[in-house]
Amino acid sequence: MDGIQLEKKNLENNTYAYIQQYLTDLDPDVDAIHRLSHPLSVGHIQFDRDQPPIALEPFTFSPYNTQNTITYYEAFWGLYLPITTRFRVCDIWRSF
Repeated sequence: MDGIQLEKKNLENNTYAYIQQYLTDLDPDVDAIHRLSHPLSVGHIQFDRDQPPIALEPFTFSPYNTQNTITYYEAFWGLYLPITTRFRVCDIWRSF
């Protein structure tokens, strides 16, 4: 591997994500539609740990579930949630 390729490889691994969502094996918090349409998968979901993480481009917004999620100070501005939001949906609405 020459110096340019090595330098490029190192740059590709430097991702700063101020919101990091993690996945949970076996029984992740999936939508009820998934549980109804895939009843045999409940309690048996395994994620491939050898796959690289997925990172969105800077300034890209995407809905996510706030359970099992780390939010760094730089992204606190996006955590505002109206007091009228119901508990059952606040983990999803917080990401919009």
